[in-house]
Amino acid sequence: MRYLPFPDDPPWWLPPSDNPEPGSDLHLALAVIDRLRAVRHLRDQQITVQAQNQVVILEGTVSSAELRSLAGARAWETPDVFDVCNRLLIRGR
Repeated sequence: MRYLPFPDDPPWWLPPSDNPEPGSDLHLALAVIDRLRAVRHLRDQQITVQAQNQVVILEGTVSSAELRSLAGARAWETPDVFDVCNRLLIRGR
C-alpha cells in the first residue's frame, strides 16, 4: 500500500520502472489522481490518495465543503472503485 500525495508530480515518488499493473491498487490510485488533477479547483488542495482492495481513501485538507464533496465524487467516478472513504478535512473547522 502506498500513500500518493496529490497534487505533487510523480517523479519523486514513482520510479519510471514502476509500471503499475492494470487493476492494481496503485493503478487505481493513479487513476483517481488523474481525475482530481483534471479539476482546476482541486489542484491547490492538499490531498493524499490511497487505494487498498479497490477502496480509495482520501485524506488531507481542502478549503471548502464543496471541494471535499467534489473530490469524493471524482473518486467515485473512477472506473473499478468499489468504495470511497472521504477523510478530507475542511481548513478552519
